[in-house]
Amino acid sequence: MRQPNEIIKSEFWRMGTSKAYLCLDSDSIFIKNFSLSDFQAENGNTYTIAHSSKEFFNEANEAGQNYIYKNFQKESSNIKSIFMREGEDYDFGPSPYVWHKDVWNWLSNYLKSEKNMSLWDVIGLYGTEDRWYGEALLKSRAIDFVPIKPLFKVYHYKWQ
Repeated sequence: MRQPNEIIKSEFWRMGTSKAYLCLDSDSIFIKNFSLSDFQAENGNTYTIAHSSKEFFNEANEAGQNYIYKNFQKESSNIKSIFMREGEDYDFGPSPYVWHKDVWNWLSNYLKSEKNMSLWDVIGLYGTEDRWYGEALLKSRAIDFVPIKPLFKVYHYKWQ
């Protein structure tokens, strides 16, 4: 079962405060200055965190934490199958995420009409909010897919 904060983050777009926004976790700390160009291309396209996470998986393997990559692959496969997508397994995190309301809107409508489910339902079943967003973007093309590497360095585990 997922935490309510994942659901809240995935529903923020409904507030209508902006088309694109930066979604932070409460434990995020900025250590350098940033600007709009860190989150958006010159032509106005919103970036999406999407990468292979190769360095992290290598660290996990070296630390004897092989289950991390296996869990990632399983979760990726499960969600990709819902969207009938084959191809690369992207890591769409860690936070902060650069999200666009058009992707969340498409996903919400897709889940309701095709699966009779809500964001609450699917995030509770499998996957994190960032994976649902990323896979929805790849399926819908609601905005241009402009991948970037993570904006923050995140320490998920003590062994890191």
